[in-house]
This record gives sequence, C-alpha cells and structure tokens, in this order.
Amino acid sequence: MSYAPPIPPSSRDDIPAPHDGEPWITDIHLRQLQTIHVFLALGVIVFAGVVGFMLLQAAGEATLPEEGRVRGARVLLRTLALMAAMAYPLAGVIFRRMLRWRRGTALTWTTVQNAYVVRLALYEAVAFFGLVIGLLTSTSGVLAHHPVFWLAAAPTLLLLLLIVATFPTRDRLDALREATLLDGSGGAGGGGRP
Repeated sequence: MSYAPPIPPSSRDDIPAPHDGEPWITDIHLRQLQTIHVFLALGVIVFAGVVGFMLLQAAGEATLPEEGRVRGARVLLRTLALMAAMAYPLAGVIFRRMLRWRRGTALTWTTVQNAYVVRLALYEAVAFFGLVIGLLTSTSGVLAHHPVFWLAAAPTLLLLLLIVATFPTRDRLDALREATLLDGSGGAGGGGRP
C-alpha cells in the first residue's frame, strides 16, 4: 500500500478570511479580473473596427439588394433580438447562481472570477452576433438601403456600457463579499450588479 500525501488547496482558489488589515482580494487578483474586462472589450472594439472598415469599403458600391437578402437580414435581426432578450437576464441569473453555488463555504476568488467571466461572455456573444449581422448587411448592400439594420450595433454599445458599469474595483468586490456574507448562502443578495 502506497502513501499519497494530501494535496494542499491552491492559493489562487481559496480566499482566506481576512486578518486584521489584510485585504480579502490581493492586488494581483484585482488586476487579473480588470485585465479580463479590458481585453474582452478590446476584442469587440477591434472587430467593430473591422466591420466599420468593411462598411466604408462597401458604401461606394452599394446596389439595391435582392429581396431574399433583406428577408435573411430580417431573420438575423429578429434572432439577435431573441438572443439579447434571453442572454442579458440570463447573465445576471447565472452570475448570482454561480456565487451561491457553494452554500455554507467562503466565497473563493475562482468563483468570483468565473462568475464575472461567464457574465461577460454572455454579453459579448450578443455583441459579436450583432457585429456579424452588421458585417453581412454592409457587404451585401442591405445596410445602405435599410437603415433599420443599424440596430445590430446596439448590443456592442450596450456591452461597452455594461463593462464600464460592472468593471471590477476593490469597492465593488468588497460590496459583493458583504452581500454574500449578509445573504448567508454564498451568493449576492438582491439583484444588483457589483
């Protein structure tokens, strides 16, 4: 029979209870989460720049699009609206549920980070789909003759606003932790977005 020593918990996974004067989240943890937010925003901004460039290229040669392309673009726009109607509320629900996942245990850094990333990924998915619709409608000439398809850019603007509104700061994360402690279930009480 062989002896296997116990595996110590990962230092990045557990946030120990703070001692007097110690923060519950280190500066490294905070910078990691802030970096994730910034780069998710930059990915969407860069792709929006590509779509804008393609729009400028197609603007001079826009011919009247075929009716089939317009119908297809309408289906895509309706799909985007449905996707947004499901993803935005679902992102908040999943965020809170992920924080409540470990009932009776301390809130861990990994749980907080994963909850933030999943919420942003849902926001980002809708924004990218809107940008793809913008790309398709601009290159097919639909956007030049049917300005209603500019609505496909709305999720990108909303993503940028949500990134600013939910950008992780020490104060927001401390408020999240306090809400978790007050709730007693390992999750943020109420419906706010820390």
